Amino acid sequence: MRNALLITLVTLLLAPTQLLAQESPDAPLEILKTNTEKIRELVRQSKTEEEMQANVKDLMDTFVNFDEFGELSLGKQWKTLTEEQRKIYLAQFKALLQRTYLRRFKPGKEFKVNYRSGTRFNKEKDRGEIQTTIISGDVEADVDYRFHSDGGWRAYDMVVDQVSIMRNYRKSFLKILAKDGFDALIAKMQSKDSETIEE
Repeated sequence: MRNALLITLVTLLLAPTQLLAQESPDAPLEILKTNTEKIRELVRQSKTEEEMQANVKDLMDTFVNFDEFGELSLGKQWKTLTEEQRKIYLAQFKALLQRTYLRRFKPGKEFKVNYRSGTRFNKEKDRGEIQTTIISGDVEADVDYRFHSDGGWRAYDMVVDQVSIMRNYRKSFLKILAKDGFDALIAKMQSKDSETIEE
């Protein structure tokens, strides 16, 4: 459960901004730092868990690239889905991420972010990674944020203690698809014990 809590904190830091500093040479880093402060303020001001989660979901919806995250999590199997199946899958993928990562985050929870690097861009300058360390109480984890520029910088994966969330999902999703098929995968994503899908 340690990683689940840490991933929760990481995901919450990915709250969106209004395409902040697009002309900046390190826009992803500025976006991340700005939204870290937004999350802290949100946690302080929210009176209930429901209020906090609703607000955070709204922010994530405009910043996290759920479609790319979801497509990458299926790998080559994405191309085998019909258009209707893709719509169903992406809706459930988004809900799964939100439900799993926000479940354990509580109003008043304090956390700290140490930035271990600026954005490490690829050659084309359309993807980048920021290395950080997330500290909550006596628990900490190294976290790499992966961004993609597609009309604005958005997050499509995170690496927690050298484990890619996207690749972790892919491993589980493909196993379920191969064994039981698409309907079973959707049912698993909808189930109350869906957090175990990451294991």
